[in-house]
Amino acid sequence: MKKMVSGVTTLAALAISLSIAAPAQATSAPTSQTPSVTTRALPNGSVAHRSRYWTWFGPRSWSAATGPYGITIFGPNKRMLDYGFSTTVCANGNTMSQSVNNYFSAKRSELRRSGLRNLRLNARTIKRMPAGSYGANYFRQNVTFKGKSGRKNVRGEVTFDYQLNNNVYCFVRNQSRTVPAGRNSGTLLRQLRTIQSKLAYFGPGA
Repeated sequence: MKKMVSGVTTLAALAISLSIAAPAQATSAPTSQTPSVTTRALPNGSVAHRSRYWTWFGPRSWSAATGPYGITIFGPNKRMLDYGFSTTVCANGNTMSQSVNNYFSAKRSELRRSGLRNLRLNARTIKRMPAGSYGANYFRQNVTFKGKSGRKNVRGEVTFDYQLNNNVYCFVRNQSRTVPAGRNSGTLLRQLRTIQSKLAYFGPGA
């Protein structure tokens, strides 16, 4: 594998910057069919929000920034869900293993520069995902974090995906969910996971 240069934009306050590159494969985005919704698993007062590329469910007062390859949903008290995917120039590496390790190392470094104070990361082992479900050479790392945003303690979880399609371009997907730290943070994270699972995508390739 020849030398490669990373082309992924950095996290800004844990929101993944949206890319204009095309997705690498059809499984890279949520379904284009508007899903059925069990409101019990969503925050109270959730309704359908529709934009050009996305349909999502959440309270009427919540807002979102959307684009053809990503969405960031904002709730109260530092609650945030970010989902984005693109193709990009692959990370540096003379071998696949080096490229994979360098990519995930760079993403963890971006988290450390995200602006959260007193940040603590817990990075899980990088996993090679089953080719039958994800395609060849697909890797994932899950990271949980705790920190302080302004005067509020927060916690969250991030999933980084990286797939080597050839020696130059790679598919990447980033998911992050942030909630205020506290006794009900687990419930709030589960609500954000449900919101993400109900995303419907109508962008390029859908």
